[in-house]
Amino acid sequence: MRVDDPEILAEVYRIYGVKQLQKNISIDLEGVKGLLKGLGTEAAAANPTSFVDTSLLQELEREGFFQTKSRCQR
Repeated sequence: MRVDDPEILAEVYRIYGVKQLQKNISIDLEGVKGLLKGLGTEAAAANPTSFVDTSLLQELEREGFFQTKSRCQR
């Protein structure tokens, strides 16, 4: 569906998004490690933190971004 009506999108988010979406964003380094493992032996030996920059997420967390109410909710 290609819906771009802000009222419909806000209602869908209110009904489903609040319950289904994570409250914050996090990187699962074990998941990255699993993806690397699937790419072969050389990739499996790589450090997953070499592929992830969490600085923006950490800044948003410090600023309380994830504790504020969604702007889509009314």
